[in-house]
Order: sequence, then C-alpha cells, then structure tokens
Amino acid sequence: MTVATVRPAPTATTTANALEAVACSPQIARHVLIPLLVLCLLSLNSCFQYHDPEKKLLSDIYYEQPGDVFSWSSSVVLAYANGSTESIATVNTNQYSQVDVIPATYAYSNSVNGPYLFTAKSKDGVDAGVIYANHLNVPIIEDDLTHFTNSDHLSYEGTAKPREVSLGDTFRYDENAVLFATQNGRDVGQRSTALSMMIADTESVMTPAGTFNAVRIAFDLTITTSVNGVDETDSSSGDMWLERDNGVLLRMLIPNGTTTLTAQGLSTTYTLEWLLQSYSRSGNAATISENPGDARQPRPVLATKVLDSARAAAKSLAPKTQAPG
Repeated sequence: MTVATVRPAPTATTTANALEAVACSPQIARHVLIPLLVLCLLSLNSCFQYHDPEKKLLSDIYYEQPGDVFSWSSSVVLAYANGSTESIATVNTNQYSQVDVIPATYAYSNSVNGPYLFTAKSKDGVDAGVIYANHLNVPIIEDDLTHFTNSDHLSYEGTAKPREVSLGDTFRYDENAVLFATQNGRDVGQRSTALSMMIADTESVMTPAGTFNAVRIAFDLTITTSVNGVDETDSSSGDMWLERDNGVLLRMLIPNGTTTLTAQGLSTTYTLEWLLQSYSRSGNAATISENPGDARQPRPVLATKVLDSARAAAKSLAPKTQAPG
C-alpha cells in the first residue's frame, strides 16, 4: 500500500477552475470537471472487488443526505498564452437539504418525482450554483447560475456495470447535454464529455479533514462546449482519491490540463488540486424517494460521483476572459 501525504501548497490556489482560459469562455468546461469524474466512478461502485474476494476496494458509497455539509479547498495555477501565470485559491462548500418540487423555470418533466436532494454550492461564501438530484444524488438539474442542464435533454453511454472490479480495470463514460441559459431558459448550446478511468491503486491519504484509506482512480477527461457559436475544449489527465469506507471524494489532482478556444486557437494550461477540508454528516436515514418505477435515471451512480466532483471543482472560479496584466 502506498502512502500519499497531501499538503496544500502555500501558494496553490483552492479552486476548481483550472479551466480558466485566456480569452476563452471557460465557465462551461469548469462546470463539468470535478463532479464529472466522481459521477462516473460512483456508477460502478457496488462491485469494486479487490484481489481478495472478501475485501472490496470501495466498501460502500455514501449518498449525501439533507443536513450534510462538505467543504473542499481547491487550488489552480494558470499559465496563459502570453507567458503570464496566475494562482487562485478558494474554499468550495456543498450544503444539502430536501425540497419537494423543482422550479417550473427549469421546465423539468417530473419523470422522477420528489422529494429531491437539493445542493446549494458556494465559493468563498458566495453562491456558486444549485443542483436538484434524485435519492442517489444523481443530478436532474444542474445550474451554475449562468447555464443549466436538464436530464430530460441529456444522453449518456459507458462501460456496462461489471460484477467485480479489480485494480487495473478500465471504464468509459460519454455524455451529451443541452445547455440552457439560467436567465431565460433558452437553448444556447451543448456540452459533450468523454471520460476514461482506471482503478489504479489503494493508498493512505492525509487531508485537513483527517487521514483515510483510499482507492486511487486515474482518469483522462475531455469536455467540449459550444455556446452561442463559441467552441471550447478542455482536456485533462489526473488522479482522484475516494475514501474506501464510503466513497467520499478526498482529493483530486490534475498536474496538466489545457483549455482551448477553438476558433482563436488560444490556449491556457493549468494544474489543479481539490482537497477535502471538513465535513459534517447529518446521520439521518435516506428520506429522498427512490422512485423504483422510474427507468430513466439521469446517469449511473458511480459515474455521477466522479462527474460531480469534477464539475464542482471546475465551477469554483469566476469566469476569466483575458490574461492578467
């Protein structure tokens, strides 16, 4: 077992936005990165079996409940095309509650009935978005306060859920979603996501929230967005550590990522780290209905966990349209 000690870099920035490009419109790609990864992993969860048939790589997956609060620091270092660099640090918090309905402004079909798990996201104490999800915290509506997605207008495919998962196993997840403007609900573009993952190792990870046994997942992620005719591509490779006891996201590290504004050919490279700072679990039993009759789940559970984490980190920065100075 490898031991990985995680220490926040002094100048590293806590933010999930390594997707900030020079003259790019990075907000869309950012919105998909961290949650995106945790999403995909979660969908494969229940079968994470190790070499030892008696020991699972992931003992269980924790589904967030009303009353829970999780906080992560995120740090990003951006390198712009003009040679300048920038470091940004933020603290990103998710607070969970229960709601009975999804606002009519989202024009959701209600194919999954309430109540719903509601996530209020904040960055350094400022509102950063909301999510309405099913009982497994699989997003139905995701709104970054600029654009939102609706599971009625989302399609995905990926590796079939296996009976057992071992170290070295690989998986894929692909998703296409329509993007709507938060202000008026207008269809403004689309986002496609291609994610591949490998179950890499088991490690001990030290975070400000404590030291945990973790499973490390290596991933490659490409997110392409087109909004009002402007195309942007974000490509990244990295690792994610999930707690083995229940699958909580402990750390995500992207040592090299690139965001490109396609038409202009402008690119920004970045490094990003996402690290668990604190958490508080309500301890309440699940209260969100399972809707067992609903055959149209927005995403597989493990995929949702991975993608959620990627997206959360990606959303944590405010939009940037030019390099500093």
